[in-house]
Amino acid sequence: MTPMKSGLYTVAKDFTSANGAAIESNVKAMVDAARATVDGKAIEDHIRGFVESSKVLMSALDEVAKIHPFIGSKCTQLHKSHLS
Repeated sequence: MTPMKSGLYTVAKDFTSANGAAIESNVKAMVDAARATVDGKAIEDHIRGFVESSKVLMSALDEVAKIHPFIGSKCTQLHKSHLS
């Protein structure tokens, strides 16, 4: 049985219609609370740091790959997966 035929869709639609203002108000309050507690700049800085350290790691692995064939094949696979 599809949700449309089960009657659940109608119940959910009716509930949403009857409580739209309250739902919107609560969603806005949750968004405001999330914005107040989440430091976007800190997240951006952490991501930037991770990317920079990943570059250093990949460079080091590239150097190791030059002398060790197994590592070389794994680095090549990692580079390919990173680029796709």
